[in-house]
Amino acid sequence: MHNKKNCILAQETDQSLFLLKYNLLVMIKIHNHIENKIYDDFISEFENLINQNIVEKSETTINIISSKMIDSFCELKQTLKTDYGSSPYCFCYNIPDCEIKHVIIVNEELCKTMNFSRSDHYAALLHEIGHFGAIQEYGKNILDNNISLSEYLSDKFVLKLGMEKELISALQKMSASGFYTPDYFKNAIDWRIDRLTDKLPL
Repeated sequence: MHNKKNCILAQETDQSLFLLKYNLLVMIKIHNHIENKIYDDFISEFENLINQNIVEKSETTINIISSKMIDSFCELKQTLKTDYGSSPYCFCYNIPDCEIKHVIIVNEELCKTMNFSRSDHYAALLHEIGHFGAIQEYGKNILDNNISLSEYLSDKFVLKLGMEKELISALQKMSASGFYTPDYFKNAIDWRIDRLTDKLPL
């Protein structure tokens, strides 16, 4: 995995490298609120790499919280559009009047039930951060107006960072968990797996 990341670092665009060199690239900071070393290790390993692949115009913090913590953030609970209980991870963007604006919600119990490995967690986190990158490129309405495109772009972000096998592993565990019936949600997971495994064009 480290070799893949080193190759990615060597292939970054001249613009991103210039910005990093002269400290003009505003850092996207990731703040972990969960007492679990996996998330601290993820930040140590990936935060710089994320900043080299998503150029943000202003200082931004993406918060990682547990679904058990949602009651502590009243504004977050009131504005949630996503059923955060149905997915191991979900991303919420720019929550109004809340002390944490951008949030990745982790359903720890569901991750445990699906037997997520450390690398599964990493790939899932990168996918959620990929949603933030898609918003920066296409606008905030992409999460509501074009879910398929948002998922596609987020998966491409994970591929760009060399974690496609790990993302496939996480998605396969979700699909095989029995938690989802063969409806839109499970079909969407299987569609993503097919694209990532070259059964469909990516």
